[in-house]
Amino acid sequence: MPKRFILFYDDTCPMCSRWVRLVLKRDHLDQIYFSGLDSKFAETFLLKHSKESIIYSENGKIFTHSSAVARLAMRLGGLWNMIGRLILLFPLGLRDSMYNFVARNRKHGHSCMLIPDKYRHKFLV
Repeated sequence: MPKRFILFYDDTCPMCSRWVRLVLKRDHLDQIYFSGLDSKFAETFLLKHSKESIIYSENGKIFTHSSAVARLAMRLGGLWNMIGRLILLFPLGLRDSMYNFVARNRKHGHSCMLIPDKYRHKFLV
């Protein structure tokens, strides 16, 4: 069974869309897939999980909030791996408090991310 790494993101959030574009550029091994939290795929895959935060899945194991950010960064390798490991050094409560502060203060709006054809295979709808 191939390894599966999926980032579930708020597709109406401009900040989340910027992160998706960053991950697309940095995923040199072409191993991370994406799905909007409101997609049919996410609805089926995340039946038992709240969609209140970014969600990252590694082979079916679910990470949310700051843990999702850290695990995703580690998957990108290089300097990002070190950043992810650094994030995990902080206590979970503190990490998630910082994550929630950013999440509460981000701008909402309509984010129409145009996906280049070379990346279309990475989006699960």
